[in-house]
Amino acid sequence: MKRIAAVLLLWIAVFGGLALYMKRLETKRPAPAPEPPRIESPAVYALEVTTTFNVEPDPFALRTDDSGKPAALLVRIAEREIMRVAEVQAGIPVRAEPVAGIIQGMNEFFVEANMPLDTTGKSVALRMRLIGDGLPVAEQTFWSEGESRIAGTFRVGLDKDKEGNKFHHDK
Repeated sequence: MKRIAAVLLLWIAVFGGLALYMKRLETKRPAPAPEPPRIESPAVYALEVTTTFNVEPDPFALRTDDSGKPAALLVRIAEREIMRVAEVQAGIPVRAEPVAGIIQGMNEFFVEANMPLDTTGKSVALRMRLIGDGLPVAEQTFWSEGESRIAGTFRVGLDKDKEGNKFHHDK
């Protein structure tokens, strides 16, 4: 009986000490750093997407919402949809203009495009261009080698020019 009491006492001491230690760690955790202010760029931006293949909705995709036709081409910035297109022809640019929400600093565009089944196994490309005030700011090409979809993140850093009134691309 003394052994059982000793074991119970030892368990209480160990787990009690561990609980106190964990509680103390939580109270000493530093406060999160404040998020820097988001300064929106004064330029008018357009986003252009060109593919080397016909973009079609995924015939096997599970539809979970009532947003109409399934997207063949989808572009987002900060979880906000910029472009949702049901069909795109190869070589013909698709453009979204104006694109709101582009800020000074790092901007990330997520692109996703579905390919027709007959292009499986072929090498294809998708090109994204960001155009600011009518001039190209940045571009990136995404390649697919045999997959049924192209997905990627197009990152663009925008910093103020020395004059302070225009923004330029800084990759």
